[in-house]
Amino acid sequence: MPGAIADVDRMVAALRKHWSSRQGDLAGSESGPLVASINLNRRSKTAVSTSRRTIKADAASSVFSVDCSSLVWAILDAGVDARHPAFKARGGSGSRVTRTIDFTQVDIVALSQSLQRGESLVKALEPHVRVYGTTPRYSPPRSNHGTHVAGILAGSGPHEAREPVHGICPDINIWDLRVVDAVDGGGAGGVEDFGWEDRILLAMQYIQAVNAQDPRHLQVCGANLSLSIPYNPASDACGWTPVCKEARRLVRSGVVVVAAAGNAGFAASAGFRTAGAGYSILGITDPGNADDVITVGATHRLEPLRYGASYFSSKGPTADGRHKPDLLAPGENITSASGPNSTASKDGTSQAAPHVSGAAAMLLARNPELIGRPELVKQILCTTATDLGRERTFQGAGIVDVLRAMQSV
Repeated sequence: MPGAIADVDRMVAALRKHWSSRQGDLAGSESGPLVASINLNRRSKTAVSTSRRTIKADAASSVFSVDCSSLVWAILDAGVDARHPAFKARGGSGSRVTRTIDFTQVDIVALSQSLQRGESLVKALEPHVRVYGTTPRYSPPRSNHGTHVAGILAGSGPHEAREPVHGICPDINIWDLRVVDAVDGGGAGGVEDFGWEDRILLAMQYIQAVNAQDPRHLQVCGANLSLSIPYNPASDACGWTPVCKEARRLVRSGVVVVAAAGNAGFAASAGFRTAGAGYSILGITDPGNADDVITVGATHRLEPLRYGASYFSSKGPTADGRHKPDLLAPGENITSASGPNSTASKDGTSQAAPHVSGAAAMLLARNPELIGRPELVKQILCTTATDLGRERTFQGAGIVDVLRAMQSV
């Protein structure tokens, strides 16, 4: 924590200097203090697992004409490797990962000073924007988690990798917003994905700022957050933590926000022969605790009716008694893009979430009048889901059904 404490000290010093310079301007002002609250900057962790057929995305593509090439979906994660052939643009030139910003490398104090000088957030972050193929300083992510998640949403079929990756929307464009970094300590000399809550907040604020430039046309229609931040009941009301509030603002600005429910459904330390003792409820994590987001749990990639919610998938209700998750999607042994030119299989609600992001994107592409109406998109996906006959707090409305959702509009 020493680095975090140093950052706080720098921020306080910058604010004190700013307030001192404005003392005359603030004399007699009734606006009150410029800082309303200070929140603990919580650590975030990727929630880590394909299956178009299970959610009927293949059938929907056959029945309906769906072209997602005009849509952009933001992946808030550990980074998407734009070099991977699964993300090749149409015609094979360039990448559909059209923008990369590494928020883990943004100097928050310097950024706040730029904003105090009157710069917009979009302008202040311009030096951090990278475009693969045109920006010499593009650097691939250290972790494969975000690439795997993006491949489930946007993988583009056969290519020279070991196995073809055919995602839900193989023509959609991706914004790679890196809010999690890979750090040493993943075991056996590997790496582990960790980040800080303030970077996730900043990325969501950036999406809102970009979209606000032309409210009639959303540059970013959706955001996928395969992230898990444990809820701390001593700090905020459930669903009202800083990241949940920012997710709510993002939804109300017109963006579909899909979040992983978390992987707290089973405590492996309890052992796998404990006759149910290792299972837990009230395990939904932030930002999945936010009402407005679509919170996704995991199920079997081929047999959801048999298995129901995956053992590891976080079960509801929320800590304050609200129904969550909202939906289930395949999240077990999901094969997707990994590294610059390979594939891997992973389990987790992180892998379930991009299936639902893909379902939402297909709805928007087929019915453009739904763009900017995320609450209606969520309603359609939930009311057309397939009931698996499980407890509401385990399965939500059931497993997402793309074909039925599209037929209902």
